[in-house]
Amino acid sequence: MMPDIPPLETLVETSRKLHDVILRIVLDCSKELPKERFTTSLMAISMIWSRICRTHLAAIVLVENHLPGEAVILETTEFELFLDLLYLGQDLDNRAKEWLEHSRTEATPWNVGHKIATVFPTNQSTAKGTYELLCSIKRGNPAAGSLGFYIPHDQKDLHPKAMDCFAVGCSTYIMLQATLALMDSLECAPSPSDTEALGIWKDYLVGLIHQAVDAQEFYAAFNRQPISEALFPDPL
Repeated sequence: MMPDIPPLETLVETSRKLHDVILRIVLDCSKELPKERFTTSLMAISMIWSRICRTHLAAIVLVENHLPGEAVILETTEFELFLDLLYLGQDLDNRAKEWLEHSRTEATPWNVGHKIATVFPTNQSTAKGTYELLCSIKRGNPAAGSLGFYIPHDQKDLHPKAMDCFAVGCSTYIMLQATLALMDSLECAPSPSDTEALGIWKDYLVGLIHQAVDAQEFYAAFNRQPISEALFPDPL
């Protein structure tokens, strides 16, 4: 049975509202930092975070225009940028220098598998499952069934609702988690009220993702019922 997924307009409004909240929190935090804190390394990780936010906004525009499968293509990039942000943050000065100075145009300095193993040492299966799902949709993989090669035949069908919910929920969740990681690198915590609000947002987004991937189209595509606990047992 289809979970009670909010209308597309509500999903989009919610996502954009959180984007505005996040920008305000980061701006407030940045104003408190002394100028000497704005090092090249911090600029590098801030660049990645900014790219994540812009990619998120682009993905939401695609969902609004009934192109959720294409939005997930951008979200695969968003997830890869998120891995870069987390990886740099573990050893910011050394890894930021390597990231900024490497010369391979075809790839970043570290592959996805290595970054996942490093930044999610106790949660690798969740991260790998997330990335596998995103890539199966991105690549139009027939092995993933209708998710891998998403073609909306009827907008009244249940499938677009699940895809919309997954695309918006996943993209917004990645942006939120990336922002929390950035705040750690800035060594600046949100106010208690903002911290509480972000926690509520996080729980809500996890719920949206579970609603989407528990829908019939998702678990049927992967021959599992349901798959939310397999792919998203815990927040990343």
